[in-house]
Amino acid sequence: TFIAAMQQDKIQAGMTTEPTITRLLKTGEAKVLVDMRTVEGTKAALGGTYPAASLYMQTEWVDAHKETVQKLANAFVKTLKFISTHSGAEIAEKMPKDYYVGDKEGYVKALDAGKAMFTPDG
Repeated sequence: TFIAAMQQDKIQAGMTTEPTITRLLKTGEAKVLVDMRTVEGTKAALGGTYPAASLYMQTEWVDAHKETVQKLANAFVKTLKFISTHSGAEIAEKMPKDYYVGDKEGYVKALDAGKAMFTPDG
């Protein structure tokens, strides 16, 4: 994992997401060089927003599985709408427990802080 790589000195820098960032900051094992966890931070770093959540598929597969692709796109939009209409605590309740690995409060705070990064319609 990213955290294990940092702890074992296998990497000295990297780009990661929540809840990994919050966990590393909480333990003092890392510091943030460029913070793109918010719309403001991302705009400051990149000059605009950055779509960190995306669906990637090969064109050939898309062409051969149009119905499945549409279902995936619909699920993605449904998820974005859920994020925009629910609190970090409500979102955390739907996630696997290992996502917050003993720090549910930190995970909920990270979810609440990052919600603005996701548009409700993709």
